[in-house]
Amino acid sequence: MDVPEFEKAWKSEHAAIATVLEAIPKLDIASARGKERLLAAKEMILDHLRNEEQHLYPPLRKRAMDHQELQWILDVFAKDMDEVTRTVLSFFRKYEKNPSAVDIPADFGRMVAVLKDRISREENVLIKEYARLL
Repeated sequence: MDVPEFEKAWKSEHAAIATVLEAIPKLDIASARGKERLLAAKEMILDHLRNEEQHLYPPLRKRAMDHQELQWILDVFAKDMDEVTRTVLSFFRKYEKNPSAVDIPADFGRMVAVLKDRISREENVLIKEYARLL
């Protein structure tokens, strides 16, 4: 897949994840439809992360062997991903144990904010590095 196609597909996945996440509070996160959408969002997020790990990061890591600045960027994004992963997994663990807990909506809001921030940084930094170096 060439860079413009990859960028379009990547941004499309990000947009689909954001759309599903934004719909959940409107449906009520505790409702059957809200739960259904939340599980769909979880699968979309996990699929997207697998896709990134298979298609985005390997060529960037290879190029980073000869580009110290890119290696630094990848290191920063890897540390950030650890935090994003903790936030997302923590939310879903808590939700699975007690979907009607009073703090679930606030936790969901925090998770969505963390994901949106990560998506923005990926699109503004990583995709540009991908296009520039490959």
